[in-house]
Amino acid sequence: MSFLSINYQDVNISLFESWNEDGIKNGFIGKSLDFSDINLKESIIKLEVALGVDNVVVLNQVHGDVISIIEDDSILKEIDFSNKDNQIEADAILLRKASLNNNILYGIKTADCVPLLIKSDKTYALVHAGWKGLANKILTKTISVIRETDSSLISILVGPHAINGYQVGSEVLNMIGEHVVAEKVGEKHSLNMFDTLKNEIKNVKDVEFKLLDVCTLGCSDFHSYRLQGDKSGRNLAFLVP
Repeated sequence: MSFLSINYQDVNISLFESWNEDGIKNGFIGKSLDFSDINLKESIIKLEVALGVDNVVVLNQVHGDVISIIEDDSILKEIDFSNKDNQIEADAILLRKASLNNNILYGIKTADCVPLLIKSDKTYALVHAGWKGLANKILTKTISVIRETDSSLISILVGPHAINGYQVGSEVLNMIGEHVVAEKVGEKHSLNMFDTLKNEIKNVKDVEFKLLDVCTLGCSDFHSYRLQGDKSGRNLAFLVP
């Protein structure tokens, strides 16, 4: 199975086909919507209509290592997450399957960082991983929480991000540490975030990756902060369990 591009009411989505066939709505949305703060409310409304969900949950992402664990999704159903004051401050959200009873979409915003959609037998998770997330080992920490209650295969979808030419200084490589994968380019280093993530968890058993090989620096269909600066919108990676 592979990734498939579809259009729901003018919302372009790249989704992983086998998950979708199993009833897990998933996908990566680029410039057909903009999930930056200024356009968040309008985009949430459009997405709710397009996918027929009752609410859209997004995080107040701060490039940290906080993981929000949802044990009861009923408390989220009526909250307006387009209001930043209502957003959960975290860079990963973990969902226990047994506690999910409502038709809610969960999303993380990116504009060059790596979006990760994760599922196992008992758990779903969404992770936002930029270079600070790599330095904070946020994927390792998320997997550790999953493994507390679930030893099954962990499948990870890797969405559009800055695959080629994500340049950083040597101080960033030092902060990420021994697992970093990068190539020297002039005075800078081209950081390979996906390979760094794989390298970080290389000793973790029963984990598989599926990469949507789209670079935000080279694809005009997705927002890129590195290319557009403060004018950049935000992409969305999402799951509807």
